[in-house]
Amino acid sequence: MLCERGDELDALVERVLAHAREYLDKVPVHKSRIQARIAWRDPEGALDIAIEVLENLGTPVPRRPKKRHVLLGLLRTRRAIGRRKPADLARLPAMTDRSMLAAMDVMRSNASSAYFTDADLFVLLILKQVQLAATHGNSSFAANAYELYGMMLCGGFWDCDTGYGFGRLGFEVLERHPAANLAGKMAMIWGTFVAPWKDPARACAEGLLERWRGAVDGGDLEYAAYMVLQSLNLAILSGMPLGEVLGRFHDYSGWLHDTSQLMSIDLFDSWMQCAANLADPERVIPALRGERFDLEARLPGYVEADDRMPIAYASVAEGLLAYFLGDRRRALASLERAIAHEDRLFSSLLIPAIHFYHALLLLSPERGRPDRRARRRVARSIRRMRRWARFNPGTFAHKLALLEAERA
Repeated sequence: MLCERGDELDALVERVLAHAREYLDKVPVHKSRIQARIAWRDPEGALDIAIEVLENLGTPVPRRPKKRHVLLGLLRTRRAIGRRKPADLARLPAMTDRSMLAAMDVMRSNASSAYFTDADLFVLLILKQVQLAATHGNSSFAANAYELYGMMLCGGFWDCDTGYGFGRLGFEVLERHPAANLAGKMAMIWGTFVAPWKDPARACAEGLLERWRGAVDGGDLEYAAYMVLQSLNLAILSGMPLGEVLGRFHDYSGWLHDTSQLMSIDLFDSWMQCAANLADPERVIPALRGERFDLEARLPGYVEADDRMPIAYASVAEGLLAYFLGDRRRALASLERAIAHEDRLFSSLLIPAIHFYHALLLLSPERGRPDRRARRRVARSIRRMRRWARFNPGTFAHKLALLEAERA
């Protein structure tokens, strides 16, 4: 019904809402409306509903937050946590306020919509959930919020040690407040946005696939799809042989299409096309073009719809493809485009990949001596790589050494 019978769903929603006795009775109905918008690939519509619901539950969040809202949210979150460590938060009593539990659930169900469309709103929703958990107690929703907070600290504020600790806290709280429907979500967040900042990327890719079946069996097809997508990205970034990549992920491709995972299909297909072009010994095609995906053909539609997530993902894929196949001009243009949409890759290991290869291109001997602007950009990438290497030397230290050698 969510995917194919939208008119019937809307009519049914109106009848149910008319008979609700109190607002809390309406929340599950609004959640169905939210899930429908997500299934229809309308994250903005899902967020519009969620913001209205949160306002009615007494936990308002601005629909289009500014940086000042995020900074204020950070201050409020730090004040709510105080001097407590993750171990202290794990021992909080259970959350019992029905309105707060409903608000946490609504924010949880809209995390992916905010991630795809508005990084500031995504961060603000995380901060709001952590504030509520620290103030009103723990729940399964709080477990998910701690996991997201760890993601935010690792990828947004580069505090990977603290973020890793909050990621572990999420699983500890989930053990105390079990919820089968959250296990897949949290495994995806951990394996994609928290663990790779400290653990080997290949191990994270394997871990995501190992937990994929559990997410499917639990009915969480959306996050099962994200697991497949992110495992593919990490497999390619960590140097898995391309033949193995294409073989292992072929069947997952069919599953994504069969289950209509619209939010993930284009992103997945763009990276499978990258692997296919790199692996083809007969043809050298540095453009992201082939049977699965054609970036040049799809880019105008993405731009017209302001659909920036697939632009970012596909641009990184084409940048790497063109770099390895020797088309430095295309690689630079694609990575510049990815940098312009970098906020859609929040906390992803794609960000270090962008800046590593972009810096190498700026330092390429055939470009001549880098100009002042290029030198500043390279210096910034090296500073970031140095920070990442401090937390995960196995993944980043050799990249840092190469950049420093090329600059010297």
